[in-house]
Amino acid sequence: MERIVTQPKGSRDDADAFVDDRLTFGLRRASADVPQGWIMHEHPSGWLYFTHEILRIVTDDDIRDPALLASLENQISIMPPIPDKCEIQLHARFANRRFVNHDAALAGYSLKAVYGPQVDCLDAGALIRLRKLYWSFLQEHPCHAPLPPGAEDDVVESMTTFHTENVMFDNLSPSPFSDTEIEKLLDILQTHHALTTRPQSPSRTVFVAWLLRRIYGHRDAASHGRHTRKFFDELLLAKQAPPQSIQPSERLSLITKVCLGTLMSFFLWAVPYSYLQHLRNAMEYRGRLSDVQLRWEHYISKLVREWTDFNLVVCIRALIKPALFHNKGCRRQCFSPPQFHSSQFRVLTKFR
Repeated sequence: MERIVTQPKGSRDDADAFVDDRLTFGLRRASADVPQGWIMHEHPSGWLYFTHEILRIVTDDDIRDPALLASLENQISIMPPIPDKCEIQLHARFANRRFVNHDAALAGYSLKAVYGPQVDCLDAGALIRLRKLYWSFLQEHPCHAPLPPGAEDDVVESMTTFHTENVMFDNLSPSPFSDTEIEKLLDILQTHHALTTRPQSPSRTVFVAWLLRRIYGHRDAASHGRHTRKFFDELLLAKQAPPQSIQPSERLSLITKVCLGTLMSFFLWAVPYSYLQHLRNAMEYRGRLSDVQLRWEHYISKLVREWTDFNLVVCIRALIKPALFHNKGCRRQCFSPPQFHSSQFRVLTKFR
């Protein structure tokens, strides 16, 4: 069967063609009814996308539909020329465009943002956001473009930094991955290198692009490259500060505060205060969602255990009392109030 061979955009060595052997299964242009000049690619997850090498266009719309193809051609007719090593992602039903510069590993919503001399003068925040968009694009379209050189080295460097932060700061670490997750992710990357014989792999491209998108998303949220060490030290001190207790709103009147305090403390056993305190702690995102999940799971299991114990006590008390007091003579002769309560306590402690 015929192979589909595409020239990767942004490759540093234009002499090397990128051959995707998976794309040989029934994806020939004639049999798939793909319009002239377009190439169909299959994502490792199974969906299709299309590229036009001459016009440097990528689209997720099914151009085998004449209406969608006509809509794209209308946009192409008014589109400015796309520079070498760049691409544009078009959508047939709306005018949202994404420009991609494979040589600089940047993606944005205007060509000026990703191509030209101003790219070398981007501030840290803009550079991180454009890189995150690029890795998101490559994760969704991995078959026609190889990984930029050094992408996997960036992953290893970032994972080493995250592991170091986990060792230094323990549960206060801002890294988005735990030590177990870091080991598993690096093991996947090393195993793929050890077992595959292909120079380029769409599956590995998706994996590395996903990791780098997560990494750059974390860097964007953590304000990397924008502040001094003093700023980050202050953030760390803020995390170490004890949580503030939950207090009624200052806008409430004194009588309302007293009534609410009595209701929550005596009739509801201060459960609302505990829930609000845990909710505040769980909402503090420290860079790792797994920690938030663990705190919620611990709190929920504690609530379920306490509620189960409470129901057990109530049920046993409801069953024991009618049985012991069914016979009035037995109630008068055998059980004085102190004896009854002590026997009931012994029964309940056995169930505990």
